[in-house]
Amino acid sequence: MLAWFSSGCRESVSTSVEIIETGLSAPISLRALAFSHPDTGVAVGGYRYETTVILRTVDGGATWEPEQTAGPVDRVMYSAYAEPSGFFLTGGNHDQVLIWNSGAEEWRPHFMFWGYLWSQVRAITRRDDSTLMAVAGGGYDRGLLVSSRDQGRSWQLVDSFEYELRDIHFVNDQTGLMAGFGTVFKTTDGGETWEFTTAEGDIFVSLDFPTASTGYVAGRAGTILKTTDAGATWEILRNGNSLTKPRHRYSRLRFWDSELGYVVGDKGRMLMTENGGQSWQPISLPFENDLFDLYLRGEREGLLVGSDGLLAYVTW
Repeated sequence: MLAWFSSGCRESVSTSVEIIETGLSAPISLRALAFSHPDTGVAVGGYRYETTVILRTVDGGATWEPEQTAGPVDRVMYSAYAEPSGFFLTGGNHDQVLIWNSGAEEWRPHFMFWGYLWSQVRAITRRDDSTLMAVAGGGYDRGLLVSSRDQGRSWQLVDSFEYELRDIHFVNDQTGLMAGFGTVFKTTDGGETWEFTTAEGDIFVSLDFPTASTGYVAGRAGTILKTTDAGATWEILRNGNSLTKPRHRYSRLRFWDSELGYVVGDKGRMLMTENGGQSWQPISLPFENDLFDLYLRGEREGLLVGSDGLLAYVTW
């Protein structure tokens, strides 16, 4: 590991950073993190249609080892999902998911759907005890919602949309949100029907609900919105299209509780709020890699993944 410490400046939050050596470099990117247990997790990514990368840790992220797949897989993975049982899913380009079950020695590939080629599986979540749901899409004008009742081995198309979808979150088995190109959708019947909410104005890429009613969504162009009524209405915390604000490009939003949260994005950008998004402070980092995901190990510590094979442990 390479260690780095920043005392920061008055406006930024100081950090201690350990760059974890993985042997990866450009053009490989690590896109997502998921942990089934504080010690056991995966980091996934790759490069377009040429390379798949899955790294696994069993010591809380201190060391990582590459995972094998059952047969060749040659596409980048964009999303990762884990459960305490040791069950993992990762989704990527061309409608593909890979499944790891506790006790297995390799990841087994499965295709989500037939007839909708070249979609990117962007997020996977659990709706209830029996049902997984995922969103995919491509080209900003095609979004797909799919579900599985057999732990990801087969998937059924639930609905399609004229908007690319990037994230999905259920606050209970009936109420859920989907984020995508220019909008956030809401369901109150378990995903059977979806309605537009008041969220608009960005390519929304990341949802997080620290409570059943309080949630946040971040947009690719730098917009951050907040809801206190489970997504029925949204308050603008940051308008990414404002001419008076600096340009930001966000990738992932993570909240520890309803007040303390973080957002990461391009060129090593990481911001923190301690008051529910009313104000944000930059967190000083020693690199300018594009950041794609953050896994919080505590209130002020976490793992970051990004472009050029970046994997880092950060405390602040």
